[in-house]
Amino acid sequence: MKLPFLSSTGIVYCDKCGRKLDLTRIKVEEEKLTNDRVGYFFRCPHCEMKYTFASLTNRGMMLQHSLKKARQDVYKAIGNEKKYPVVLSRYEKLLSLYQKEVGGPYSDGEVVVNGR
Repeated sequence: MKLPFLSSTGIVYCDKCGRKLDLTRIKVEEEKLTNDRVGYFFRCPHCEMKYTFASLTNRGMMLQHSLKKARQDVYKAIGNEKKYPVVLSRYEKLLSLYQKEVGGPYSDGEVVVNGR
């Protein structure tokens, strides 16, 4: 299953029904996946076609919180010649770790149904 072609306007067309989707107004949903991951998807509001687009491990979810704090520290350190390189380096290391925990689209076979 592929994502609909994304334009710079956020407007895409559903592969199944061909109707226009505004990705800025689409509801993103989560579901449990195998291997302690969470999957992210949206559905076409017209025909219910499901588009999976990302998965994230439990470790990745924890790293998200650390990244948010590190990003705030980077912004606060702008202009401080001593502190900025240190906090930027920390942020880049966390980002590298986080990227290893993120996956792309997934199959329906990876979805955990009723705890299995």
